[in-house]
Amino acid sequence: MKKITLFITIILSIFLLGNNLVHAEGFYEGEYINNIWMVRKNSKRLIYQTARFLKRSSDNQFAYCVEPFTIINAQQGYTEIDPNTISPNTWERVSLLAYYGYGYGNHTDPKWYPITQIMIWKAIDPSSDFYFTDSLNGNRINIFQAEMAEIESLIQRYYTQPSFANQEFTMVKGHNKTIIDNNQVLTNYRLTNPSPYVNIHNNSIEIIANDLIETNLEFIKEENNYSIPPILYYHASSQNLMTAGKINPINTNIKIKVIETKLEVNKLDKDTNQAISQGQAHLEGSIFGIYDMNDQKIDQVIIDEKMQATFNNLDFGKYYLKEEKAGIGYLLDETIYPFEITEDNTAIHLDVTNEVIKRKIEIYKKYGNPHDKNMLPEANIQFAIYDINGELVTTIITDENGYASITLPYGKYKVKQINTTEGYQKVDDFEIDITEEDIEPLTYNLDNLEIEVPNTYSNQQTIFYGNYLIPCITGILYVKKKLYT
Repeated sequence: MKKITLFITIILSIFLLGNNLVHAEGFYEGEYINNIWMVRKNSKRLIYQTARFLKRSSDNQFAYCVEPFTIINAQQGYTEIDPNTISPNTWERVSLLAYYGYGYGNHTDPKWYPITQIMIWKAIDPSSDFYFTDSLNGNRINIFQAEMAEIESLIQRYYTQPSFANQEFTMVKGHNKTIIDNNQVLTNYRLTNPSPYVNIHNNSIEIIANDLIETNLEFIKEENNYSIPPILYYHASSQNLMTAGKINPINTNIKIKVIETKLEVNKLDKDTNQAISQGQAHLEGSIFGIYDMNDQKIDQVIIDEKMQATFNNLDFGKYYLKEEKAGIGYLLDETIYPFEITEDNTAIHLDVTNEVIKRKIEIYKKYGNPHDKNMLPEANIQFAIYDINGELVTTIITDENGYASITLPYGKYKVKQINTTEGYQKVDDFEIDITEEDIEPLTYNLDNLEIEVPNTYSNQQTIFYGNYLIPCITGILYVKKKLYT
């Protein structure tokens, strides 16, 4: 009944598909394979035999039986049929067994033919029993287990794709990436869309990300032992047969996406938290090294006049930023700034600070006559502080103790006394040069000395004018003022 149903299916297939699939062929039973005996057994039949080749008449190509319990009753009149008469999974399995079995590689010993045949029977009819015996209709023996395992291993390797198959990889522009096939099957594949940016070396791929691209790399594995696919043959009154042939290629791909990354460093003054330099110091010009987590220097960035530095396309990974040279007038920043660039974090913004070199200035102001040794604290005396360009920076005023102080950042300054106690001099302008950090203040003891007032006296004489006596100033003596230093 099964054969009749299959026959009707085949006739319908021939009618629908035309004569392209119809090709009459003959087969014959060839030489025996000595000392190898086989048994086919199910609930209805028991067939024992000496292993023997089946061959195609036209070219002596070996063939396999795909109906274990149907006897060969004819040698001619076989017709090629579409293999869809067998379930797709079963046909794929027997095609692979036929390919990797007898005749593949070093499988040239005749023993590989019955080994392959039994494995095909088991794939066609897994509910029945197929085994080898120690003689014709003899005892069951478990031989050729290693050979069967080898064929299974080859089939498994056929299905095994590279470990990176069907994955997506994101790369940073300007960097190379090596992708390793941990399954070690890449050598069986070739690239179907070659690119000058992709090189295959044994079991690894090296990709050069020169452009911002998004592309698929397609790979194919092809076996070339045969030039045509396996053929399934049908005969209405005899068992169906098949010949080994070319198996389907395996295709796989990976997706490559190239992106850009950015490291932006913003330089700030530590005291003001602004990107503005203090005094005559310069935040710009600071140099930072970029290091990986193995303390290897990758590159460096220099802070520009905008108090920024940018580094493009740093590769994915963990890094840290370290200042190697501070800007003029600033102290070196010893802080380590770690950061990590990932596919989800491609733009890094770091605020880094520097502390300006500065020093405290103290003024102790007195006034008086140094000859009397009576110098007193002078309060409310104002001092103006100018920068190197003559621009007013700030003013300070002495307190009741004659004390005033200010902390000035790096630079040169001129100090000018604005007012004084009446009758006392002002100190000469003086300069302050702050070039290094020091916890000790710069102290200035300043004295306003008394201005000596001009001394006068009269030389009076009395003269008579008529009957009157008139006092008259005949001369005034001026004493030139004396300035103290």
